[in-house]
Amino acid sequence: MASIVDEGLSPDQEEEPSADLFSLAAGCHHAGVRHRLSVSLGFVVHAAAIGTLAFLSLFSTQIDLSPALPAAFLQFAPPPPPPIRRGSPEATPASQPVPAASTTFDSKMFFAAIPDAILSPTFDLGPGVEDGFDDGNLDGLPGGVLAGVLGGVPSGLPGGLLGGTGTELPRFPNPDVGPRPIRRPPPRYTEEAIREKVTGSVRLRVVIDEQGLVHVLKILSSVPELDEQAIRVVESSWRFSPATKNGRPIKSLADLIVRFNLH
Repeated sequence: MASIVDEGLSPDQEEEPSADLFSLAAGCHHAGVRHRLSVSLGFVVHAAAIGTLAFLSLFSTQIDLSPALPAAFLQFAPPPPPPIRRGSPEATPASQPVPAASTTFDSKMFFAAIPDAILSPTFDLGPGVEDGFDDGNLDGLPGGVLAGVLGGVPSGLPGGLLGGTGTELPRFPNPDVGPRPIRRPPPRYTEEAIREKVTGSVRLRVVIDEQGLVHVLKILSSVPELDEQAIRVVESSWRFSPATKNGRPIKSLADLIVRFNLH
C-alpha cells in the first residue's frame, strides 16, 4: 500500500502569492499616474494650441473692403524765421533787387519833342465860294483897310501876331474839333488884274483865333498880282467857327485857298 507522503512547502514557496499581489498593486499605481499625466499633458497641448491660434489671429492679414479714396496731402508753409537782432553778424544788408523795366511813364515828368505838324496841325479849308454869298458886298465891308495893302505894308500885315518874327510858326495845342467856315465871300479883282485877265489861286497859312477871325502868317502859293486881294478878303471878310479843345475855343493853324476867276 502506497503511502502518501505529505511533503511540506518551503518558506519561499509560501511567500510567492503575496509578492505577486504587491507587483499587481504597484502596476496599477503606475498606470494611474500615467493616466493622470496623459490627461494633464492633453490639457496643456490643447491650451497651447488654442493660445497659438489666438496669437496667430492677431497678426493675420485683414482684407479692407472699403472703397479706395484719393489720398489728401496737406502742405504747410514753414514758419517764418525769427527776426534777426540789429548788430548781429547775420544782420547783413540784403542786396537791392533790380527794378523791372516799366512800360508806363508819367506824362508830367517826361517831355518829348513833338513835331510842329502834330503840335500845331493845319486845316485845309479849301477855296472860297466862286459865286459868293447872298450877304456879300461888292464894295467891301465897312471897317476895311483903307487903300488895301497895295505895294506891301512896311510895318507888317494888319492883324499880325505881336512879337512874331516870321521865321517860325506859333505852336497851338491839338484841338478836339477843328475850325469850320461860316462865311467866305469871293475876293475882288483890281483894275489891273481885270485888264491883264489874271486868274489863279493863292494859298495862305493863317491863324484862326478864338473869335473866328483870320490872321495871315505867310503865303504858301503866290500869284503876285492877286496876293494882296487874297490877304485882304480872308482877313476882312472870312469868318470861322473857332477850333475847340475840352469845349473851349482856341487858336489854330489853317491853310486857306483863295481862287480868282473872271467868269
